[in-house]
Amino acid sequence: MMCSRMEERKVALHYLINLVKSYQMHSSIQLYEQTIQKLMRIVGIWEERKIFDSNVLSSLRQVIGGAVPVSKKKRIEDVKLALQEQLAKDSPDENSDEVPDSDDMVKLITSLIESASSDAEIRQKIAGLPQTVSDASALKKIKDKAEAERLATSVEDASKMLNDYNERLAQELNDRKKLFRSLAPFVNSQREKLAESEERLKEYKQKLQDVAAARTELEHHIKSLPDFSMLPDKDAGLAPLPSAGDLFKL
Repeated sequence: MMCSRMEERKVALHYLINLVKSYQMHSSIQLYEQTIQKLMRIVGIWEERKIFDSNVLSSLRQVIGGAVPVSKKKRIEDVKLALQEQLAKDSPDENSDEVPDSDDMVKLITSLIESASSDAEIRQKIAGLPQTVSDASALKKIKDKAEAERLATSVEDASKMLNDYNERLAQELNDRKKLFRSLAPFVNSQREKLAESEERLKEYKQKLQDVAAARTELEHHIKSLPDFSMLPDKDAGLAPLPSAGDLFKL
C-alpha cells in the first residue's frame, strides 16, 4: 500500500512537471494565467485526496502564487524546480538492495507490453492534430465568436489528450526506472536461489542413493537368513517313536 501511494505521488508530480514544460514550450500571457490556475487547482485536488501533506502543499502554493513579484518565466521555472525537488525526495534510493517479489516483477514487465510509447493509435492522433491548436498566431485569423469557440473546443480536446498521454508516459518512465533498479537485485537473488536449489538437489540425490544402498543391503540380508518355512509345523506335533519290534526287526 505504501509503495502504491508513493507511485501515485510520483505520477502526480510528473504530470505537473510536464504541464509546466508545456507552458515553457508555448509561453504566452494567456497560457501563463491558465497554467497558474491549473497548477493551483491541481494542488487543491491533491489536498482533498491527501496525496501530499500540508507542508508540501503550502510550499507549492507559495511558489506558484507567491506575493514576491518576479517575472512569469522565473516563477514558472521556480515551480518546476520545486516540483523536481519534491520528486527527488519521493524517489527511492537508486542503490537500494531490496529484492522485489517475483509477482511484482511479472506485473511490471507485463504492464510495459502495453505502454504509452507503444500506443501507435494515440501517437497517430497526436500527430494528426491541426497546427492551430498549438499556434498562438492562429488567434489573429479568427473572425467571429463561433470560429473562436470551435478553436477553443479543439484546443481543450487536444490539451486533454496530451495531458492524459503525458501522464501515461510519466507512469511508463517511472515503471521502466523501477524495473531497471529492480533487475540487478532480482537477478542476484535468483542466482542465490539457484545455487541453493542445486545444493539441495545434490543433497537429496545423495539421500536417495543412501536409501537405495540400504534397501539393497536389506534384500541381501533377508536372502541370507534361514528359511523357517522348511521346518516342521510346531502345531502339528512330533512324529511317533518307533516300537521295540521296529528297532530289532531284521
